Parts: sequence; structure tokens; C-alpha cells
Amino acid sequence: MAKENLKMMIRDNIQDLNDEYLKTIKKLSTKISDKSPRYLIETQLQENFKQFINSENKDKAINKFIASSFDKKEIPKIANSFYLRQTKLEKFFDSYFLEKFFKSKIKNKNLMNKSNKLILELIKKNYFAVEEDEFKFLNKQLKSSIKLFLPFILNNGFKTDYVDLEHGIDTSNQGDGAEHIFVAKAMIAGFNASIVDVGSSGYDAIIENKNGNLLKVQVKSFSGNSFSRKGRDRGGRATDSSSEKSKGKLVTSSSCDILAGISKISGEIILFSKNEIDLLPINIKRSDYIDNWENWDKIDEVTLSLTN
Repeated sequence: MAKENLKMMIRDNIQDLNDEYLKTIKKLSTKISDKSPRYLIETQLQENFKQFINSENKDKAINKFIASSFDKKEIPKIANSFYLRQTKLEKFFDSYFLEKFFKSKIKNKNLMNKSNKLILELIKKNYFAVEEDEFKFLNKQLKSSIKLFLPFILNNGFKTDYVDLEHGIDTSNQGDGAEHIFVAKAMIAGFNASIVDVGSSGYDAIIENKNGNLLKVQVKSFSGNSFSRKGRDRGGRATDSSSEKSKGKLVTSSSCDILAGISKISGEIILFSKNEIDLLPINIKRSDYIDNWENWDKIDEVTLSLTN
């Protein structure tokens, strides 16, 4: 399909794409004679966003949103006027205004000191109302942690898609990045670990437990408050997304010993041992598994299961 025709198709259907994305994608796909119509549509939407970012339209959109008194109900209208996905524009506004605040306020030491003090007072009031001696003991450590991580929190964590890579490439790179985060943090935690280079292996990394056994690790990255145990469906210009081979596979204990959820925003790790994996729901909410948060004891759980 000619690129200009594709651009016009998206312009004519942008409101429907923002209202009912998957349903509209399916409808438009019947009009495109290509084995990867969804990939073509999403690539053009990404191109629209790239052109938007690198033009005066970006400033126009920002000014429109400010003029609306930051009314989120106006975002779909603004997105439609620039032929953008609403979700993409929402993320842009979130990032832009948070970074604007961060750059203008972070150098204000008075603000930082006040913020640190307020957080400490809140912790003391809610968790150490009686155990004042314990709070005094932890005060220095808590203050140090708050000082270290507060700028990171205020700037919304890691930057994602900073150079606006081509659709598909960025998704793949972020997945690879999550695997490297796992290995780096495992090494900092004292383990020997390594990335697996064979793409068809069914697992992403290996980690050596305290008995010298090599455990297979499946890594799933996420940017919100949940991640899926099911792999992402493969797509691309030369990939038939409807093929059974392109469908994402469900992670089970038969394919790995450890399942690791890695946040692309904060780098946090949620670890599940082999005996837990098959009992997990397909969509895993991080808030339901706080005991698994940065819990490297899960490696020992696998060690025990291997020796029994």
C-alpha cells in the first residue's frame, strides 16, 4: 500500500482508532493487501508522532492543553487534530510536564530538604509512633535512601524511547534492556549470571545458585503495575502476525526455573521460583506479590526443590 494512501487512511480514521483501537485496526486491515497490515498502520502512527515531536505542532499541542486548564478530556481532541494515538500523546504530556517540573525545581535545595523532612515525618507518624528509639536508629538510613531516590521518583524513573526508535525495534530493545537489568542486579546481589544469546531457547538468562547449579530465567518487562506471563505476539514487516508461530507463549515451569518481572521505569525486580510459576495468573499485578519484590531468596527456593 502506498505510504500516502496509508497516511490518508489513518487521518480519515484517527478518531475511530482512538475510540476503539483494536476493532478499527481489524477493520482497516481488510483494506490493506499485506500480510502485516497492523504493523504498517502502527509504523505510520509512530511516524506521525515522530514528525509531531520534531515540529512546531508539539508546542501547539502543549499550548492547547495548557489553555484547557490541563483537562484530560481534551487530550483525545488534541490527539485527533494532529493524527496521533491518544495514549501516545498522554504519555508525552506526562513526561513533558514532569520533566519541566523536575528541571525547574530539582536544583532548589530548600525544596528537596523540605520534601525529605516531610517524608521522614510521615514515616515516623504512621509507623514509629511508639517505637521512637527504633526510628532514631533508622533515621540516618531512611534519610539517605530518600535523598538518593527522591530525584529519581520526581523524574519518573528511567527514560524510555528517548531517541524515538522505529516501531518494533524499540520494543525489542527494551526487552533486551530488561534482560540486562536482571543480569546486572543479580551480579550486584552476588550471583554469577549471564544473558542467553540463543533466541529460540525459551528463556533469557541463566543464574548460578549457591550449589553451582545453573537456573534458567525468563524475563518479562513492564512499565505499569502489571505484566503478563504470556509472551508478546511477534509482528513485523516480514512476519505474518496471524500465524500460530507468531503467537506469544505462556511461561511455565517446564521452560524456566525463575520468572523475573522487570520494571522499565524503576528497574525493580519481582522474582518467582519454579514451584510458583504455574500457579500464577496470566496477568500478574505487582501489588499482589510484594513478598516477591527484590526477593533473591527465591533462588534458594529453587535450590531446595532441586535437592529434594
